[in-house]
Amino acid sequence: MIKKALGILLSAMLIITSISAAAVSVSAAEGDPTFVVAGSSESIFGMTWNETFEDNQMTQKQDGTYEKVYTNVGPENNVQIKVVENPANGGAAIWHGDSTGNNFTVNITDVSDLVVTYNPTTQVVTVSGTYVKDAVLNIERIVAAGNGDPTADPNFLNGIGWDPAASENEMTEVEPGIYEITFENVSENMGYQVKFTDGSWVNNWGGDFVGSGIETTADYNGANITFDVDEDDSTVVLRLDLTEFDLASRTGAKFTITINDEVMQTEVEDANLKFKNYSLSLASNIEMNFNVNESVLAGLTDPYVVVNCAGDETTLTDYTVAGGVYTFKFNKIYPQLLAEDVTAVLHAKDGIVDHYSAPYTKSVKGYCNNQFSRLDHAQWAKFHTLLVNLLNYGANAQTYVNYKTNDLANKDLTAEQQSWALTDVGTLNNVRNYNAEVIDNPTVTFSAASLSLGSTVGISIQFTTPDVDNTKIVATVRGTSYEFTSEDFVDGTNGRKKLIFNNLLANDMRETVTFKAYVNDVLASNTATYSIESYVSGHTNDTGAYANLANLLNSMYLYGEAAKAYAAG
Repeated sequence: MIKKALGILLSAMLIITSISAAAVSVSAAEGDPTFVVAGSSESIFGMTWNETFEDNQMTQKQDGTYEKVYTNVGPENNVQIKVVENPANGGAAIWHGDSTGNNFTVNITDVSDLVVTYNPTTQVVTVSGTYVKDAVLNIERIVAAGNGDPTADPNFLNGIGWDPAASENEMTEVEPGIYEITFENVSENMGYQVKFTDGSWVNNWGGDFVGSGIETTADYNGANITFDVDEDDSTVVLRLDLTEFDLASRTGAKFTITINDEVMQTEVEDANLKFKNYSLSLASNIEMNFNVNESVLAGLTDPYVVVNCAGDETTLTDYTVAGGVYTFKFNKIYPQLLAEDVTAVLHAKDGIVDHYSAPYTKSVKGYCNNQFSRLDHAQWAKFHTLLVNLLNYGANAQTYVNYKTNDLANKDLTAEQQSWALTDVGTLNNVRNYNAEVIDNPTVTFSAASLSLGSTVGISIQFTTPDVDNTKIVATVRGTSYEFTSEDFVDGTNGRKKLIFNNLLANDMRETVTFKAYVNDVLASNTATYSIESYVSGHTNDTGAYANLANLLNSMYLYGEAAKAYAAG
């Protein structure tokens, strides 16, 4: 079969920006740019899309803005407008449109003045007039227009070149807002081009072709879509989806070009993608760290990890890099999930193709058991104690929330391993005091404190204030202060506001936290003090219906004490 080469036809209709025509050059004071209105209506602007036509030059007003007034124009629909900045030094013209960068499109519903203004400081264009209205997209037909060529290939676009109104290339509305057209026996060519139009160039969509059968963003007034056909007698299906298109933002449209029913593979399992290892961080919360050698990601971009834990999927896009290792941190491991499998899949991009690894499944419980078997207890006694108390904490959390109580986190611990745990909470102190330091006439009042138990253990403190928007809470622990504003507050009980302070480490169970409130940066409250230990002290001996809560709090506190002992070395 003879392969045909299709020449690319040039068109002045591709992207409506700067269609050149003979015009009178405008003059300006040396060093000053000129501003000219350009648009689609010859009856209004004298010439269509001309950036230098003298009759459309704007006049500078006293406030520094520019204005052009057209009197008694219209009625006319779908008038498109931009303001063109012509630099005094003869540089390239700069086209200014609406907030999206596109042409203004307006309907002039009756004879009216049309006023176009431009502010060079803000680079904002406005278009107004008594009967000037924003155009409303009213799609009656969609037509495919491109570089059809009757000589080289009469089948693609029926051989019609860049005609936005060609009835032969009108697309069928196969579903509401979705349009399709099919071309058979299309010749091989390395450079077909197409755009989608509303039957004119007023509203048209282009974009970047990424692969056969792949739905892609259709850009309003975008670039020509260029794609290749690799063999003769091919079938090409063009599809435009306007179901989510928003004219105000010019976004939401999508297109698909499918060649010979092929759908490009955009996801592929990659045996070279794999995790190096994983570890735990036990600080303010329980984190699982997934580590990846940098060499594994060579030639790929945008690495991320998808983690599934107890049916909850989380995508990790943030990472740190140190010593040639990427580390992704997963911190949504609640205490009751320590025995739960955590499955991670590593992803990275090669263009639009998403490479992914085989699933990598681990658990906190598995990590602990591995450390028990591989580390000599005599040398790692404090670390082993920490892990046993962590598993006991997880088991009591499971019991408290009634989650998989037949598979408790500590059920596989031997009697010897359980003997390593801390078991005596000792004497607990209660430092709760809403008036630890007193000021004259406080307007903000602290009146309730408790714990917030989640993936982290935090202090929940409630307060009343006459001015929420201008109130700031300063919490201090270990000599470090943290500031919180109204964006951090949530509704409490009895009309109060609540702050949840999560900046505590596992070994901070005994640490006293002070809270002060400021209104407009002026101290407005007495000083409140509280600690995790304070809450535990009130419940450590609970029995009956509250026994499970007491066990949870005691095991949590002992885990913190074990963490403190391990951190001390």
